[in-house]
Amino acid sequence: QHVEVRLVSELGDNQHVEVRLVRELGGNQHVELTLGRELGKELAGNQHVEVRSGKELAGNQHVEVRLVRELAGNQHVEVRLVRELGGNQHVEVRLGKELAGNQHVEVRLGKELAGNQHVEVRSGKELAGNQHVEVRSGKELAGNQHVEVRSGKELAGNQHVEVRLGKELAGNQHVEVRSGKELAGNQHVEVRLVRELAGNQHVEVRLGKELGENQHVEVRLVRELGDNQELGGNQHFKVSLGRELGGNQHVEVRLGRELAGNQHVEVRLGKELAGNQHVEVRSGKELAGNQHVELRLVRELAGNQHVEVRLGKELAGNQHFEVRLGKELAGNQHVEVRLGKELAGNQHVEVRLVRELAWNQHVEVRLVRELGGNQHVELTLGRELVFEPAC
Repeated sequence: QHVEVRLVSELGDNQHVEVRLVRELGGNQHVELTLGRELGKELAGNQHVEVRSGKELAGNQHVEVRLVRELAGNQHVEVRLVRELGGNQHVEVRLGKELAGNQHVEVRLGKELAGNQHVEVRSGKELAGNQHVEVRSGKELAGNQHVEVRSGKELAGNQHVEVRLGKELAGNQHVEVRSGKELAGNQHVEVRLVRELAGNQHVEVRLGKELGENQHVEVRLVRELGDNQELGGNQHFKVSLGRELGGNQHVEVRLGRELAGNQHVEVRLGKELAGNQHVEVRSGKELAGNQHVELRLVRELAGNQHVEVRLGKELAGNQHFEVRLGKELAGNQHVEVRLGKELAGNQHVEVRLVRELAWNQHVEVRLVRELGGNQHVELTLGRELVFEPAC
């Protein structure tokens, strides 16, 4: 199974920490555990479960806390029950009662949910503090764009905040927009400030100034950045045209060659990649190791749709892959596949088979045949799907 296990004592403030303590785990399930004592009992099936039992958490740490009891079935469930949480930690909290079915459900303070629907529910009133909040207040939205909108005021502290203040958005673009000012500390921040965006482009934009060390930062639209600029520290960066990167930093790189080390790297057109690094690669050859790889090989794509395409052959091992148009996939890897045949094992699979899609919409379509096992599958049998623009 894909397991990340950590056992950390005496955690300081502001650290980005994922902690897991797994005991007696059975099956190929994808499990994230944190500060769990006697956690992992009576778990049955290969379900994708994130479980955390965190008590007396203090500080601004990035924490995902879940306390799941009597889970039955292979459903993909994220459940959280948090008590006595203090500080500005990154917390996703859910209190779900009477959940039934195998639905993929993200619920907050939701009661009496029934059915297999994919539901995101939010009931946020009078939110106070620096909590991680996803709020949507979308008015006058035009077009078929995939938009997450947030209207956050008076945000203070080092919280992990995703904020969107999008006005006059035109087109079907997939846009994440953030307008963050006066950010201080080493917080995990995604900031975007987009102005005068035209067209259907997929844009992630960041304008970060006076960034400290070691913070988990995704920054785009950087000024005075030159090629090969000797990035130092373990900070989480998104960098383009970076060569000779050293250290274990979490790096997203495009057109990167001779990358060495176990760093978390997103690379496009990368050759001679070695090591177990977390890598996102497009059109990559000679990939070796169990690294986390995203591959893309796009041919004859028309329209401005947000598409991730992969053409992977002879993939072996239990690595975490996202693959499209993949044949002969074997192992229990976490796989996103389109047009995938002969899939075996209980892997977490997203499969799509899209034909004759029109209008640049953000569509996830799947047509799965001969799938065996209890894998987490999102299925849609869409043929000749045509969507008219809402505007």
